[in-house]
Amino acid sequence: MWRESMTAPHTRTEDEILSAATAGHIMAGMPPTAGDADAARRVLRGHTSVAEELTKLRDERSTSRTAPRRSDDR
Repeated sequence: MWRESMTAPHTRTEDEILSAATAGHIMAGMPPTAGDADAARRVLRGHTSVAEELTKLRDERSTSRTAPRRSDDR
């Protein structure tokens, strides 16, 4: 029965799905950023996949770590 509920079509709107996911992350102490919400919307709309978003995030983090620090960065 659990498996059926996980694969059954859902009737929630995009905003309802994001609200539920956001609430869960906030309760876990990991509030999502605006960028996180944008990425989730791209996935929900089928414009990209979770794997593609993770790759993009890793690439952005690796680029920011190798960028030279400005003198005002602390």
